[in-house]
Amino acid sequence: MKRARPIAVKTVNKKAIILNSIFFIAAAVNLLNLWLFDGTIMHWKVVAAIYLLSGILYFPLHHFLKSGTSYGNFSCILFCIITGGSLITATFLGLNYLLKESSGSSEQLTIVRKSSIPGSRNNRSNRKPTFYVKVDGILKRFDFRPDRTEDVEKADSVDLYLSEGFLGYDIVDSIRLK
Repeated sequence: MKRARPIAVKTVNKKAIILNSIFFIAAAVNLLNLWLFDGTIMHWKVVAAIYLLSGILYFPLHHFLKSGTSYGNFSCILFCIITGGSLITATFLGLNYLLKESSGSSEQLTIVRKSSIPGSRNNRSNRKPTFYVKVDGILKRFDFRPDRTEDVEKADSVDLYLSEGFLGYDIVDSIRLK
């Protein structure tokens, strides 16, 4: 009688586990980045530039990432852009937010456009009201809870209370509809 050959089990390298963990942590940090970006008056191109410039991390880390893992060139570049970009952006936006000036100023701005965003997958009819204002030449969107729909529809202008961030980008402290 023939013996069954043992099934070869592929072992996962510790280095690959650590790199994958770093990747998923950095992907989760993107939620923090979205929250910080929503409250900061900044053009989206600044954040995009930080992400793309973090791809430069690929060159010094190239041999480290490829040795002992099954990552190819594309995977290494993607790893550097996503992890480096999200961590550097979180640091950049976090420093700007946490070290902001305590005193601020108020700006009265007219609402450029009103819109709404559909709710979650099973609750599309519960729409979030939004409006757009132009602050320092940047078109910025602000979202409200669905129960504030009537207030947003009545408003023609808005008072933004802004504080200057540590890196020079304004932080929205509060919003009052008018």
